[in-house]
Amino acid sequence: LQPGADIYTDSTVWQPGTPAETETVLLPKGTVINGYMIMDTLSTKGRESVVYIAAKAAEEFALKLYKREVELVEAKMQALKQISCPYVAQLCDYGVYQGQHYEVYPYYKNGTIENKGRVEGEQLKRYIYQLNEALHSLHTAQAVSGMVHGDLKPSNIFLSDDEKSVILGDFGVSNIKTGENSHFARICGTPEYAPPSTGLMDQMKKS
Repeated sequence: LQPGADIYTDSTVWQPGTPAETETVLLPKGTVINGYMIMDTLSTKGRESVVYIAAKAAEEFALKLYKREVELVEAKMQALKQISCPYVAQLCDYGVYQGQHYEVYPYYKNGTIENKGRVEGEQLKRYIYQLNEALHSLHTAQAVSGMVHGDLKPSNIFLSDDEKSVILGDFGVSNIKTGENSHFARICGTPEYAPPSTGLMDQMKKS
C-alpha cells in the first residue's frame, strides 16, 4: 500500500493482496457525454475513477467518470446539488455513460492545496474557517439528515481562481445519514487522514 493511496472496501478493513485493477482505457478527446465534450484528461490517480476536463457552452468542467459500475444514490446526488455553500464544490450534473456513473463539477484551474506548499498565518486561518463552513454545510444538508465526506485530505481541497478561498470536493466515498443512529458499514478513505475510530492506520501498519 503506497502512502496517499485510497482505501475502498465493502467490509470493515482493507485486505492486503487485493488484485490490482486492469489498465484504465481513457476516453479520447472529443467524446461527448450528455453535451459535455472531453477536452483532456485531468487525473488518473484515483483508484475508482478518472477525471477529465470537459467543455459545455464555452465553460469548462471537471467530469468524474467511475471505472466500474457503482450504485447511484439519488438522495446523495440531490443533496449535493442543493448545497449552496461557496466552500463546497457544486454538483452540476450526473448520470450514466455506457454503464458507468459520472459526476460533473466546476473545474478549478489552480488544482488543490496538496501542491501549494506551506500555508500559514492569516491565510491558514481563513482556509480553516472556510473548511469548517464546508463541513457544517455537509453535516446539516437539509435534503437528507446530513452527510459525511469520508475522505478529507489536501488532494480533495481545491483552490479558487484567486486562491483566496478553498473548496471541498470529491464526494465519491461520502455517505448520507438516514437518522441519528446511522451506521456507515463501508469504511473508505485514506489511512494517513482517517479518524482513529476507523482503524485504517492500524491496518496499514500491520500490512
